[in-house]
Amino acid sequence: MKISFSTLACPDFSWTDIYSMAKDLGFDGIEIRGLGEDIYAVKAKPFTEGQYMATKAKLDSLGLSIPCFSSGCSVKDKENYEGVVSEITQYCILAE
Repeated sequence: MKISFSTLACPDFSWTDIYSMAKDLGFDGIEIRGLGEDIYAVKAKPFTEGQYMATKAKLDSLGLSIPCFSSGCSVKDKENYEGVVSEITQYCILAE
């Protein structure tokens, strides 16, 4: 069984603190629900276009994975349907 924890549980931790803690405590992965002020993970620095490959390489070197990117989207939100679809699409692209 693989064990991960969510970044939602550590809003005041830096990205370095999060992956270091995951490695030091023997976790297998980190579920990304946002980082600090960036609850929208797609815009968080480690996952931006210029950084995501370095982030992946660092996690690979530590034997860690990201099993899940999660969002606060409500798929039943008919009033914001286009925004929800856009956000989910951006998360899918990032996860790819």
